Amino acid sequence: MNNQLTVQLKEVNEIVTRAYQLIQEAESIRADLEARAAKNHRSRKIYRIVGGLICYFAGNILSSIVVSILVKLRMPDEMAAICYIVGTIGLAVYFYITFAAKIIQSMLGEGGKKYEAALQKAEEYEAEGTKIIDENSDVLSVIPSEYWYPQATDYLYRMVSTNRADSINQALQMFDEQKHRWNVEQANNEMIQQQRQQTNSLASIKTSSKISAAANVVNALSNLSR
Repeated sequence: MNNQLTVQLKEVNEIVTRAYQLIQEAESIRADLEARAAKNHRSRKIYRIVGGLICYFAGNILSSIVVSILVKLRMPDEMAAICYIVGTIGLAVYFYITFAAKIIQSMLGEGGKKYEAALQKAEEYEAEGTKIIDENSDVLSVIPSEYWYPQATDYLYRMVSTNRADSINQALQMFDEQKHRWNVEQANNEMIQQQRQQTNSLASIKTSSKISAAANVVNALSNLSR
């Protein structure tokens, strides 16, 4: 009976581990895409600012040349000033729409294609992992569905294969107890880490206080010596 249970749990562990790896890979890809999207968003802002400035200066230079020619043709100064302002803004907008926007779109376009391809890959991994679980639900039903993750299935398999548990229920109980111990250890570790941080902060405050006190003494002595 124990050998049969060992074989069943080994198969369960292999199925769950394989599915979990695919789903984890999908989550990893999505996390990477989110980071890239944030970076791409920042790059887009920078490109727009730089492109806008370049277009403005290009419009400014071209407008200055045109206005200087018009002034030589005896255009009134007031009219020349208006032409300069309107020409600079108009040319800057024209250059941005005609050239800069397309260049920016081209520079970010390749990233967009890569993003779509990676997102599709993540969806394929996730779908494949889910499919593995669905197709092997009968095999996995040997244990409750809330234990269908590698940490649990590996522990259950090891308990039975090493004869430390004689049944599924006993293995599940042992895992629940072990999981509780892990949670307690994690909480203790977090508490210890927090205590260390607070101790370091306190030591830093004490050091700063000592330095401040020493500085006050030096200042007092200096005042007395005057």
